Amino acid sequence: MCCGENENMDNPNDLTVHDLVVADTTTFSAGGRVSQGKRVTFWIGSHGPFVRNYDAAAATTDRIKSDIDAQVSQLRELATYGQ
Repeated sequence: MCCGENENMDNPNDLTVHDLVVADTTTFSAGGRVSQGKRVTFWIGSHGPFVRNYDAAAATTDRIKSDIDAQVSQLRELATYGQ
């Protein structure tokens, strides 16, 4: 699977997390400060891509999982809003 192609793309109620990619990043401030981080990219069903950036120290597995779960919950709430 690539680029959000999911076997359940036609099902808007599918909120399965897929195509999760974690990449190391390096940023430079205007003053020349170098920071290390992580970029997390993922899809939820046919929704996405979602991108989250973290400082390297804040990019724990628990923090990333919690943020993804919160995004899934928001989409679940939106899906039931119009019903």
